[in-house]
Amino acid sequence: MGLNHFILFFFLGLVQFSLGKRCLGCPKNLDIHDQELHDYLSKKLHDLKGVIPKGTVTETELELVRVKNAQEQVVSGIQYSYQFEAIGLNSNQMYDCSLKVLRQPWLGPDKITEYSCNLFISNGNRRLLPGGEIIIDVHKDNELEELKSFISQEIGKVQHSEYLMIVMQYLKATKQVVEGILIKTTVQIGITNCHLKLNSADADCQHKLQGHQVCDVQVWLKPWMKFKQVTVVQCQPLQSNYFEKCVGCPIEKDPNSAFIKQSLEKTLYKLNKESHTSQKLSLVKINKATSQVINGIKLTVYFDAQDAKSHRKYTCKAVIILPPSSSEEQIEDEFNCTPVSAY
Repeated sequence: MGLNHFILFFFLGLVQFSLGKRCLGCPKNLDIHDQELHDYLSKKLHDLKGVIPKGTVTETELELVRVKNAQEQVVSGIQYSYQFEAIGLNSNQMYDCSLKVLRQPWLGPDKITEYSCNLFISNGNRRLLPGGEIIIDVHKDNELEELKSFISQEIGKVQHSEYLMIVMQYLKATKQVVEGILIKTTVQIGITNCHLKLNSADADCQHKLQGHQVCDVQVWLKPWMKFKQVTVVQCQPLQSNYFEKCVGCPIEKDPNSAFIKQSLEKTLYKLNKESHTSQKLSLVKINKATSQVINGIKLTVYFDAQDAKSHRKYTCKAVIILPPSSSEEQIEDEFNCTPVSAY
């Protein structure tokens, strides 16, 4: 083989590698937490009202619960593929759905090329074998009904909520025998206006629409030991135009909240104890506070403080991370104070 052939094959290899790396026409994953994507898909389901998706019989109206996967692909236009969970507004049943939309702006409106849903079918009458996972009928299972209050309380603890939380409905659930019983469930939960310290009856509490969330929860049960424990809690705002839109954004909190005050005083106590100077700060007033859901809760607090000995005043900012588990210590991510000028 001559030198010219070698050079030719070498450059062909480079071109092939470059094309493979860019992968023209390959599907590209989209951010499933992007709000525009959720809004588009919610609107598309609303526009499809009256259209029965393949795989269902009478389900004419579905509401988006959450997006599981989303991709775009350049074909003769741009094809968008969505996998998502939705709930039938007529039957209240959960579905796993697939929707494909072909966008060719030069030819007119988007074209639906696939719209299908599979019912999350209950097989609760099957025998529960060791290690085998079965689907529970969330509308009829008494064990799930009895766990509602417990699950609500545990989600509230993880989110450090000062208000009563209530499981509005179970969306799906499975059961598995593993040194007891492991229940994996997805719930819709709402926060109420009832403060935990008031011990208000559930019926007297009004649900705040902006507080609705979808949570994946795992509960481990050992009935013979009267043992139950929530081992996993993962929540996100319910994906709907009627509910909270900004996932993970800071939310302003009441600066007079006892929860905010206790978290800040705990931080001040720890920092004063660890301080190698004579300066000991005490809280005067909280001016502003925000809360943000990350891996736990991130509190940002702006406050006034003064030195217990010199009485010199300061304006301060503290960023406190409250971990998901109550057994872990809170972390001071940021803490700084500026002396207040006497003039």
